[in-house]
Amino acid sequence: MKRKIYKIIIFIVFTLSTLTSILCGCMPENNDTIISRESLTKNFPQYTFTSIESGVYMDALQITPDYSTTGAYIASTQYCKTVNVISIFLSNNVISYEINTGVLLNESGNILTSASAAYNTTKNEANCIFFSLNFPYDNKILYECYTVKYDLALNVAILSVRNSFYHKDSTGNYIGGFENYQTFISAKSTQNGSSCYFISNDDTALLKQYHIEPVVTSGIISKIESEQYVTFLSKNYKLIQTSTSISNGGMGAPLFNDSGYVLGIANSKMNGSKKINLVLSSDLIIEYIKKHNDDNDPNVKIYVTSIT
Repeated sequence: MKRKIYKIIIFIVFTLSTLTSILCGCMPENNDTIISRESLTKNFPQYTFTSIESGVYMDALQITPDYSTTGAYIASTQYCKTVNVISIFLSNNVISYEINTGVLLNESGNILTSASAAYNTTKNEANCIFFSLNFPYDNKILYECYTVKYDLALNVAILSVRNSFYHKDSTGNYIGGFENYQTFISAKSTQNGSSCYFISNDDTALLKQYHIEPVVTSGIISKIESEQYVTFLSKNYKLIQTSTSISNGGMGAPLFNDSGYVLGIANSKMNGSKKINLVLSSDLIIEYIKKHNDDNDPNVKIYVTSIT
């Protein structure tokens, strides 16, 4: 009799725990403690957290490029294709977080970012991951996403939005997915000394309970092929070295050429410097996603141009 009662109690506890995790929208794989929506709201009061049950609707954007400077052009046309990634970790009932910058890859809502968005070497895998959109979208809302794949050696991760997104077309009809996403170009299309630009986030804004705002920084390609490299599928890929600075939340930030095409994403800082950064080239990113698509379904779409 006692054994039956124990089993019933265990079943009830398990059921309540599962329901709580579903309602919360956070299902940690490697942590038995659930992060409640109340805890998230308390730690990040400046944001609204979306429900995973409902789709998200937004009007199609009418973007007016600002041609006054190249930096203004990059900001006006690329902010909406770059996101702020907030990863929540829970250890010993203490919430901590990581801030990274992400790139919208396609209309389905796949996001390319740093591996630290999905995994932290001291805290293991993230319990919850959210992202916010940038201007001209409302940046006060955090949308939930999940990890598709990450690689610590390359410092890269692919995320996917958990909600269904829709936008209105010019006739007012609802269309599934995002209407703005980045286009990549081979890093071989540029050369040393060429101008380049980062859009990155500053995590100090979150400490002051501000909404994260991206910034555009400019510099040059110092070395299209630096001495630093990473290995993927037995092939060495040299990292791009640039003088363009990024902020503390800038890992995963896209590096643009003058035309607004992505040459790669911020991978690491050289010797802790803020002014010498290393970039994972678009050529490796394209191969990384191609390999993922060869082995997995559904595929992750990436848009690539050959225009120089």
